[in-house]
Amino acid sequence: MFKIQQILDKYDFQKRTEKSKESMEKIESEINFIFPEDYKFFAKNYIENECIIGDNFFRLWDFDELLEINNDYGILKILPILLELEKTEVQNL
Repeated sequence: MFKIQQILDKYDFQKRTEKSKESMEKIESEINFIFPEDYKFFAKNYIENECIIGDNFFRLWDFDELLEINNDYGILKILPILLELEKTEVQNL
């Protein structure tokens, strides 16, 4: 986990001050998808942030809003095996 923590700290992702309202296991069960360990680390310890990394716009949604955001975008309805964890826009294609 140290590498992901170094990256999040380098780009000033804010640390979570309160425990998440959502249960990781509940959401994993609802979407039928097991989150990667590095995302679990992020969700447990940090809140939403967006920044530029290199030439890319990078955003990680707050875990407490993850289902709502994905439902609003229709991602879980259209592509049930895809959960939008991040939104990346490459600026120089």
